[in-house]
Amino acid sequence: MDAVTLNEILTFIEADFRAADKLPASGQRVVFQGSQVSTGTDCIIKLCAINPINVGRIQREIRILGSLDSEYFPKFFYHTFISDNILLDFYDSFDIRKEEQNQRLGELHALHIKPFLLTAEEHIDHISWAGCIEDLKNELTLVNFFTHLFQALALLWEARIAHRDLKPDNILLRADLKPVIIDLGIAQSFRPGTQEFTVFRTPCTPRYAAPEQLTNTKTDINYKTDQFAIGVIAYFILTGQFPYGDFCEIEAQILENFSRGNIGNIRDYNDSVNEQIVKFIEKLLQVHPYRRFRNIETILKRLNEIRGSIT
Repeated sequence: MDAVTLNEILTFIEADFRAADKLPASGQRVVFQGSQVSTGTDCIIKLCAINPINVGRIQREIRILGSLDSEYFPKFFYHTFISDNILLDFYDSFDIRKEEQNQRLGELHALHIKPFLLTAEEHIDHISWAGCIEDLKNELTLVNFFTHLFQALALLWEARIAHRDLKPDNILLRADLKPVIIDLGIAQSFRPGTQEFTVFRTPCTPRYAAPEQLTNTKTDINYKTDQFAIGVIAYFILTGQFPYGDFCEIEAQILENFSRGNIGNIRDYNDSVNEQIVKFIEKLLQVHPYRRFRNIETILKRLNEIRGSIT
């Protein structure tokens, strides 16, 4: 669907949003740069085909974002279902006696538009990871960045929610390098008795996934799973490598590295890194969850100690 067609539908349902440029897809969602008509506020408009899995994930994201009020997460503005009945009413609004409208109706029918879920959320001005990797290699900058990142995750963990898909694509960087966490679609509650239904056996991004995700050990998937992903990101920032190998390589070798706890030494790639930072990252990257940090308070305290030793 293009922006012109989407705006025709938005106008018909009297939504307070309009689409502009089409952006790269986000998972299975079509994404547009947009704005709120009444305020002029920039936003991101996303369209998702209606099926139980997709809708369940988006509704989960809506619910989580709606419960948060933080600079570390985008604000959620609006959502609506565009059903078959709404689409039929939309088509019926065209006057086929008028040549131009009749022609446009034919063009719309040729698109075979299916029902979809539409959401609008805050647009976050951000910079590329590639453009700031060198800045993040500065020890104090790195410690401050991860302090902000863990403060953001604390809001999820306190609600007993694990993100489960932390990676650079899902962490937007503001100009001051403060993170904004997005794409909470596979976030999962780790409250006792909760379940996750998904088309994937293990929803995650393998390069950044913890061992318990890759082995689908559901009882071990919790906030410590997010710790591991942050460890992978930190390791990559400092070395340009992935700690246990890259899943673009030989998968069997990666799994063996996991089973043996074989991790490349950060100092083999970057011998100037502060030893306390190395130990902090290594703890995040422990294969067994119980060997990672016990709670957010311990993590933030350790980061503060490292900051003190650097300054």
